[in-house]
Amino acid sequence: MLTKPRSLHIIPFMLDSRHPVIPLPDRPAELTADLLTEREREVLTWIVRGLANQQIAERLKVSEHTVWNHVTSILAKLHLTNRTQAAMYALRQGIVKLEEDL
Repeated sequence: MLTKPRSLHIIPFMLDSRHPVIPLPDRPAELTADLLTEREREVLTWIVRGLANQQIAERLKVSEHTVWNHVTSILAKLHLTNRTQAAMYALRQGIVKLEEDL
């Protein structure tokens, strides 16, 4: 059985001259960082900085599987499909700022 593809928003956010826009799936406008737990926001911060699950697990002193669970929860809560979308969303919404110290 074929399913209808999800529609995409085109968000005007310049990455660089080669990638002028980033498509993100439809999601309710009221999604905010308030949906995320403190630990999920911490994991999201490390995702924005480009760390892999194993690296995040080492920093947080938890298992890689626990980090995987947090990432899955973040993606589900924010109606996103991958880490790149999560990082872009976090930066765009001000959930994470690159200059924050950890």
